Amino acid sequence: MKEQGKDLLVTEQKQEEMYLSIRGYIIKAQTKVKATVNYAMVNAYWEIGEQIYRECGENQRATYGSSYYNIFLKN
Repeated sequence: MKEQGKDLLVTEQKQEEMYLSIRGYIIKAQTKVKATVNYAMVNAYWEIGEQIYRECGENQRATYGSSYYNIFLKN
């Protein structure tokens, strides 16, 4: 009877180890996915900004923030 309890304990320990191992793989994969998505989003925003910059004229500055710029200069 004591032998059965020991076997059951070993089995539970192995199940816990297996669970933690599988969980580790999933967390590692999620981290990789997040990094890949972040890279893709930064790249997309960069390309969008670059396109807007070119379409608006590369040497012209945007005027939508000029009122804030004047406020900062006064302070």
